[in-house]
Amino acid sequence: MTATFQTGSRYQLTFVGNADLHVTYEVLKRTAKFVTLTDGIDVVRCKVMEYAGEEQCMPHGSYSLCPVLGASREVSGPIGVLSTGCGT
Repeated sequence: MTATFQTGSRYQLTFVGNADLHVTYEVLKRTAKFVTLTDGIDVVRCKVMEYAGEEQCMPHGSYSLCPVLGASREVSGPIGVLSTGCGT
């Protein structure tokens, strides 16, 4: 069964270059091929892909080592940028 993005749910991504930096997005709108997300500041529309049994999208664009937001990473915390771990 594939994990899917649901309107009103929140999902968290982590950056490859800094595992202590997390961004939580909320799904504002959902179609069959696209998802509209907000981090509390910006609103972005992303194409939805399916990989490894879950839907995924790239809210920061497609580039080498770009962060990928997966539908299996659902969280209940506030939306926005959160820095955890060392140096905070």
